Amino acid sequence: MLVSIIIPFYEVELYFRNCLDSVVNQSYRNLEIILVNDCSGDNSPSIAKEYASSDQRIKIIEHTQSLHVGGARNTGLGVAQGDYIWFIDSDDSITSPYAVSHLVSIVEQYGAEIVLFNAQDVLENGAVRPNGNRYCGSKIQIYNNEQPFYPAFRDALFHNICLGSGSGSEVWNKFIKHSFLKDYKFQFLEHTVHQDIPLLLLLPLAKKLIQIPEVYYNYHRRDTSIMRSEPPFDYMDHFKRIADQLWWIYDTYWARLDYDEKYVVPVLLMIHTSYNSKRILQMMGGLEQRVWLQSWYSFLKNQLEHRISFDNITPWPSVITSQDGWHNLFESFNKNLSKNEVIITMMNILMGENSGNPSPDISSRKSYVKEIIKTILPYGVVRYIQIWKQRGK
Repeated sequence: MLVSIIIPFYEVELYFRNCLDSVVNQSYRNLEIILVNDCSGDNSPSIAKEYASSDQRIKIIEHTQSLHVGGARNTGLGVAQGDYIWFIDSDDSITSPYAVSHLVSIVEQYGAEIVLFNAQDVLENGAVRPNGNRYCGSKIQIYNNEQPFYPAFRDALFHNICLGSGSGSEVWNKFIKHSFLKDYKFQFLEHTVHQDIPLLLLLPLAKKLIQIPEVYYNYHRRDTSIMRSEPPFDYMDHFKRIADQLWWIYDTYWARLDYDEKYVVPVLLMIHTSYNSKRILQMMGGLEQRVWLQSWYSFLKNQLEHRISFDNITPWPSVITSQDGWHNLFESFNKNLSKNEVIITMMNILMGENSGNPSPDISSRKSYVKEIIKTILPYGVVRYIQIWKQRGK
């Protein structure tokens, strides 16, 4: 069985060797290692050529213009000849030299289209912790037509009940049959952050899916990572592209399933946009925050208003704790809110959120709420409040 390992790379010269060493030293030798240079300007291409010169399994593909990680993955997928695919980020690594060998043995034994496994975070100081703050599952889980994956999928994403590994949107903790991706015409979004989110909707479509408890991926957390960098100016446009692909997958393929969970895509959008809103608002000034909240409201209204009502979301996902705030949002779709009312509506959601995802601490939340309030209220009102507070001391 040939396994294709696809590694897009862009300016990772400090970490690239560690990644490549973990791949070329796998005990399973029947590998096709595809390195996609997404117009890297540092020494990474030279490192790739160095490894390719001593390992005939390595292929290097050069982009003439950057397509970002999603486009680079598509490029690798387009030339891959392997029976199974493993996407790896060029600044991360495989934990064990026996990982591929074990994954191959699993698919050969069970005929799985997808194998999910655990990952761990490696911090800059060398400390290791479970990715997502916990390792999921203590034994192998087998899902098929008799025992569908969807209930576990729903519980993990919406209720934070973790019975098995790899249920998140990350692509690197998934070993996927090549023909499965072809059958569902899956392509990653180009020039889009969080472009692996739509892959989530393919997981319940697998005829056989296996979750294993082993930890096979090192996710290196660094200050320069995409999740920690400043958001692009057109960030909400990225979410629009993600939403379009989610709806396309849902409308095209989910109708064949025995269950029709109309709230799956809306809840995914609610979870991911609220989490990322909390994260990126920390990086913005008051005026930018105001514009972002208005844009976020418009996005949700366009995505949810004609697709689902608040009452359709049942049971309510426990990872979204601001149920009253979201109820007010849905109610507001039938009203003509002012810009200030829109901002208050969205802030009520953020201030009520307390999901298992990382979020700003209380003092940080108060800080950016104050900044937003200053942009909402006229200066005279703000000054009056300041004087009133001073007199009360």
